[in-house]
Amino acid sequence: MSKTLLVVGSMGTAMVVTCLAAGLMAVEGASKTQKVTTLVGAGDIAECDFKQDSKTAKLLGKIRGTVFTLGDNVYPEGTSAQFSQCYDPTWGAYKERTKPTAGDQDYATPGAEPYFDYF
Repeated sequence: MSKTLLVVGSMGTAMVVTCLAAGLMAVEGASKTQKVTTLVGAGDIAECDFKQDSKTAKLLGKIRGTVFTLGDNVYPEGTSAQFSQCYDPTWGAYKERTKPTAGDQDYATPGAEPYFDYF
């Protein structure tokens, strides 16, 4: 399965979850403003020669709310260099509002140490 399909599928899933959450929070006839939390994220995010991560990062910049990752934040081994050179230039701009999840690629290094150091 291509990375583009995975990214698009993940973003689509995030949008569906967001719409469902907004729908569930809507109260007909309520006069008080309700706070809706928006979640946006994906998995299989960054590789230095994978350009889709910059495109999805641009989408993140247009959507307020919490960013989440579904694992495999960097490819192929989840090294410190891959976090700093591949993830950080794109999705790293949203690190302060990110709730990450580690994936098997992140654990390709012992104990996923670079993942935990980065986040």
